[in-house]
Amino acid sequence: MSSDNWKSLVKEYGPHIGKYYVDKSGEEYYFDGLLHGVDDYYYMMWSGKTQSYTISSCVGSLKQCGFTLRKKKLK
Repeated sequence: MSSDNWKSLVKEYGPHIGKYYVDKSGEEYYFDGLLHGVDDYYYMMWSGKTQSYTISSCVGSLKQCGFTLRKKKLK
């Protein structure tokens, strides 16, 4: 894994850490950060509903992983 890839991910997604996203079913997730694993880089998405993380490979974008930035506060 290249450190240039990591730097690029941090530059692109760092400003989005701490924001809320929704998945295709409308469930809300908190973007908790990026994970630098042994074999890959991952998005860490926290679900308050299930009290667990969904970890998706950074091979694709958050949108490609099914997450969309939440524009309005959910009720």
